[in-house]
Amino acid sequence: MDQHENIQDAVVREIREETGMDSKFRQIATIQEVHHSERFGGSARAGTTDLYMVCVLDAINEEKPLIPQAEEIEECKWIPLVSYFEHESI
Repeated sequence: MDQHENIQDAVVREIREETGMDSKFRQIATIQEVHHSERFGGSARAGTTDLYMVCVLDAINEEKPLIPQAEEIEECKWIPLVSYFEHESI
């Protein structure tokens, strides 16, 4: 997120930069806050906090091919929502 950028604009921009997809922000689904310590995160991150958000967006055109930004993403693809919830890491 850039300084002075709101969450909605940042999410839409990041999705466009990293996948080529234009989208419309709908809502924040959840937020997780992680505090780092020497034990969790190491000395370089001790005393810092990360916020992770899952946001809901609508694709402007689901037929447009997704193009992953090579420096950021190895692969991006559409999957059925049920497949997401069935994934072992969820």
